[in-house]
Amino acid sequence: MRSLQGGTLHVQAARVGQDTALAQIVALVESAQLAKAPIQAFADYVCSIFVPVVVLLAFLTWNVWCACLRRQWSVRSQARCHSLKYQQSNIYVELR
Repeated sequence: MRSLQGGTLHVQAARVGQDTALAQIVALVESAQLAKAPIQAFADYVCSIFVPVVVLLAFLTWNVWCACLRRQWSVRSQARCHSLKYQQSNIYVELR
């Protein structure tokens, strides 16, 4: 019951504390946040397997690339050394 008398507002509360609609909404939201949906549990399970597998594959791929590049660099450097020796020997022969 509300009434305005002499500039004062008088309000009578029908419900207080845990009986209010706001308190019930807060309780529902809290229970929804605490509960885990079945699909979320499944997604957590899939991620617990998928993520480590992807990280492992990335690590292995990186190692293979490094090994291939290292081998390619060593082959190129040997070819450069061989070509430099060949060029030096030609120069040496020409200077004679």
